[in-house]
Amino acid sequence: MQEIAETLRAKSVFDGTVERELAALWEYGVLRVSDSRLKPALIYFLQAEAPWTFFVYGASATGKNHPYWQRERAGMRNTTECCLVIDRQLRAYPEFTDEKFNVLSGHRDIVLIATILSDTFKAGSGEDDEGQLSSQGSDPKQGAVAAQRWNNVARHFQIESHVRDSNYEAIYWHLGRFTPGWNRDIRLSAYTEVTHRIDMFMSDKNLEILFDPKKLIS
Repeated sequence: MQEIAETLRAKSVFDGTVERELAALWEYGVLRVSDSRLKPALIYFLQAEAPWTFFVYGASATGKNHPYWQRERAGMRNTTECCLVIDRQLRAYPEFTDEKFNVLSGHRDIVLIATILSDTFKAGSGEDDEGQLSSQGSDPKQGAVAAQRWNNVARHFQIESHVRDSNYEAIYWHLGRFTPGWNRDIRLSAYTEVTHRIDMFMSDKNLEILFDPKKLIS
């Protein structure tokens, strides 16, 4: 986490808001990954592969989606909030839980990785320091870019092929039917379904009414 903070300081974009949201992402997302190979691979990706824009820009450029607190500075809060609801979604699948309905850590790890990495390239590569999210919204190829970058990192860290492939699919298709290239013949795994469902729910602008009714309802 400190390496990311130093990168952002060097670009003069690290402030109290970014610091707070980065710490939350680490606590409720990154550190919950339990596998001894997956966690270092995830941390490496965030430090070496993820664009700095992921940690700074808001989660929406147009304002059509996402509640207002995710559209503000450090939109990675959206990712953190997605991480917080993963277990509730996984519990709906018997194959992801034990006999007492506790989520099995290996399955949680896969969806955590996919959820954390799925939006890393939403605002592009971050290589252009003048760049911002365009008025047209996020990069439609974000999932494909992040998935391929993850595939390379996972191979380097010798992640088992079935885990690597499950992550690749869930990251690539996290937008579900809204992913470029989707068609009715494509069948997505349960991991991908969960990742997509969380992405849809937690980017719903109507969350403002659910969680801040006094501000919006007279």
